[in-house]
Amino acid sequence: VLGHATVYAAIDTQRPSFNGMARIVGTVIATPCSIAMTDRYQTINFSPLTLTLLSTASGRERYSQPFIIELHGCGSMLSTIDSKTWSIRFSGHTTQNINAFVLQGPSHGLGISVLDEQRKRLVPEQRYFLSNHVLRQDKSGETLFLRYFLQLELTGQPIQAGSYQGLVRFFIDYQ
Repeated sequence: VLGHATVYAAIDTQRPSFNGMARIVGTVIATPCSIAMTDRYQTINFSPLTLTLLSTASGRERYSQPFIIELHGCGSMLSTIDSKTWSIRFSGHTTQNINAFVLQGPSHGLGISVLDEQRKRLVPEQRYFLSNHVLRQDKSGETLFLRYFLQLELTGQPIQAGSYQGLVRFFIDYQ
């Protein structure tokens, strides 16, 4: 806790006792979670997939790839995550037609979306409360594990065979 004190004292000259009042003003400071170094920069590889397999939603869903974000120092068993203060958002170059991120490659027909634990597509640049995305906690409650999935998506543009790559950044905000 950081703060400062302003002290007021009133002396009653008629009585030998002293009366006083103290007003304390401060802010409670909470240290933010830190991201495990192994989870800061992740490379998610998709196995080679055929154009026929990519052309169906069920084929793309079957090959979605999970990734974990591990957070340390997020609290203790005595304090829980305040759902109004911790949030995550995913950022990057987005496609025009769907809520997905652009992949660079031979065509603009392939993108990638981020899915939550329930496999719901997350909207790029939108904040999501961490309390809704915790996969599990360690025994102390201070380490959180968040699981998401990446899924290939068709952008509505023509697609060609080839190698594709992209970048999706995530930000964890504490307010």
